[in-house]
Amino acid sequence: MNPPVAAEILAEKSSTIVPDYALATATKRRQTLLWRSVFFLVILLIAWGAYVEGMKLRQWTWQQCESLRWPADRDNAFYWGSRLNVPALLNKPVPRQTVATWSDFRDNYRATYDIERIYHTEVVDRLDYTPLRLLVAGLWARYVLWNRTAGNDLNWNDVSPLLWLNVFCTLAAAAGAFFVVHLWTRRRLNLESLEFTPKREIRPLVYALIAAALIWFNPAVIVDTHGWPQWDVWNAPFFVWAIYCASIGAWFIAGGLIVIGAMLKGQLLLGVGAFALWALVAGIRPAIRLILGVFTFAGIITSIWILPNERAWMWMATVILTATFSAIAGRRWLGDSNRSLRLDLALAIFTLAIGWPVLIAHPWRWGNLLVVSAAWLAICLPMLITWKRPLGKWMTSWIALVLCVGLWGGSFLFYGSFAWWEIGFQNPTDHFQVMSYSASSIPTIMQTHWGWQLHDILFNISLPKLGFPDGLTVQWGMRLIYGALLLLCGIAAAIQGRRRSARVLLAVIAPYILFYAVLPQMQERYLLWGAIFSALAIGFSIDMGLLCVVISFICFVDILRKMCWLNQSYAPLLYRTLGPTEPGNIPELGWVVLLVGLIYLYMAWKIDRPGSVGLAH
Repeated sequence: MNPPVAAEILAEKSSTIVPDYALATATKRRQTLLWRSVFFLVILLIAWGAYVEGMKLRQWTWQQCESLRWPADRDNAFYWGSRLNVPALLNKPVPRQTVATWSDFRDNYRATYDIERIYHTEVVDRLDYTPLRLLVAGLWARYVLWNRTAGNDLNWNDVSPLLWLNVFCTLAAAAGAFFVVHLWTRRRLNLESLEFTPKREIRPLVYALIAAALIWFNPAVIVDTHGWPQWDVWNAPFFVWAIYCASIGAWFIAGGLIVIGAMLKGQLLLGVGAFALWALVAGIRPAIRLILGVFTFAGIITSIWILPNERAWMWMATVILTATFSAIAGRRWLGDSNRSLRLDLALAIFTLAIGWPVLIAHPWRWGNLLVVSAAWLAICLPMLITWKRPLGKWMTSWIALVLCVGLWGGSFLFYGSFAWWEIGFQNPTDHFQVMSYSASSIPTIMQTHWGWQLHDILFNISLPKLGFPDGLTVQWGMRLIYGALLLLCGIAAAIQGRRRSARVLLAVIAPYILFYAVLPQMQERYLLWGAIFSALAIGFSIDMGLLCVVISFICFVDILRKMCWLNQSYAPLLYRTLGPTEPGNIPELGWVVLLVGLIYLYMAWKIDRPGSVGLAH
């Protein structure tokens, strides 16, 4: 064939192939967009219908449980919240015209923990609120005091803002479960690397909707939030979304969300050890970012206590200003011929600016010098590193590091208060010295059938150096057993996280079932977190997720039994069925709770073969 003719034929074919390929690609994109829009509308309609029916169910529960409601928790929240809204921390409600100003509210909020540590009240009324929970109680009490006339007693209509907060937190937890399950189901089915097709996306969406429904329509959640009512659900969405952030690599945000959840309800920390090991084994960058997220958010939330005076806030301002100058100088002086001279001058200025707490400290401590040196080194990192290479992806971590140095270094230099930790986190562990409160757990079985008490000797091993001269008590023995189980969960989470296996969900869920089954001093409501978080197991398999139904039923029975104990004449047949005595005549459900927790732990330890549906490639 003549070469010019062949070139013309080839050009003609290419001119027809390229437009056809472009047209096919554009058509496929339009179809994908259309199907995504359809899925979005369907999910939106299902979500709206679920919201309406769920709210009806909550209203019905609120009406039916009128004579079963537990007023002690409501009154306790108002008691401590009202203390933040009086000018002189009076221990009684006040009329509207004497509600404290916002400045007094801030001062009372800052002083409450220190006052309680020095002049603690009776054991029953002792403050055990974590910082954010106390803040919410104070804001709610302020709303109640401003919207009622003098002389009116607290009634159940005043709880409406807290009920709406319960609804919002439940919705947020359900939404987080939807995204977590959808993400891990797509990973498990290896859909992330495949093209979008409607058939492939149906299964992840269905599983995600089931997980969200198990939380939104969970009977234990509904009874706890609108039957009792209680505030245990406040921290649930933060842990669920922390799992999602960890799954996509946002470890800094995950650490911050865990801190916020713990500041609302400290029991979240009982099972967070497995989550921490997941991050520590994931790599140096995830570990550093998780730690920075925890300390940054904890420092910001508690800054009102750990920075106790004006000098401490001046130190914090100095750290921020010098860090800003360091970042700007490190970028602008790159490649400048006079950079060395300017760098030496800047470092000298930083030394004087950061070192002033050491010069004025009285009494002087070597620790002050160490803190100031750490702050100086952290702040000067951009200027010391950018002449070789920029911070790049570590810039966010450096900003968090500077904040941590400023906040926690200021707490050391200026003697910040840690009463919030002692009162809000440590004291509740010794608040009620009993084996259990109507919890379906192993300690309840030990007490009911064998007469064990909290401080009985469980292991007759003398450990005087550890504070157990007569032997290990039941309290500490069960804590050590749970600690071993938590360590196993953490190792499993680390292994499965490194393998990008959906079994990591089982490993971080299991502790919130096991601590209820094993630890003493458990309230009957504390299985609620296991009932909520176990819905995420659907991201691994539908059968493991449906164990959420078992846990939810047991939690529902425990909560309803305690409510019926308050008013035994409301439903005598129901009360006799659930258990007419404390701590209940059906503690054997504790074996079921323990079994479910161990099933999660066992399945978390199994290793998927390469190419199996449990492992994301």
